[in-house]
Amino acid sequence: MEKQRADINKNQTNKKGGKTKFGVFVSGDYLNESKFSKNYPLILYCCILILGYIAYVFYYQRTQRLEIAQRTALQEERSRAMVYQSLRMNASRHSTISDEIKKRGIDLHDSPTPPKTIKKQ
Repeated sequence: MEKQRADINKNQTNKKGGKTKFGVFVSGDYLNESKFSKNYPLILYCCILILGYIAYVFYYQRTQRLEIAQRTALQEERSRAMVYQSLRMNASRHSTISDEIKKRGIDLHDSPTPPKTIKKQ
């Protein structure tokens, strides 16, 4: 067990007494380096862009779900309108109207002669 700990400590430090690249990464010491600290604004900008992209994806998905729901509702309304339109057209036919008049017992009859047009002189 102690041998493993000694190997780990040996791997994290090099011969000069400093840490290896892996040890610097694991300990977080690379965050203090000047090369990295100069790029803080760029890193922050990239993080903001990534968060903005993620928010845009969620917004687009929500908008798409709403659009699909509206299309479904519109299709249902169109089919309902077509049904009512066909019922209205069927009810307004001459034969249907005459059948309804006979059912109700109203004494009306169709004229056998067509209507005449009156011409102005």
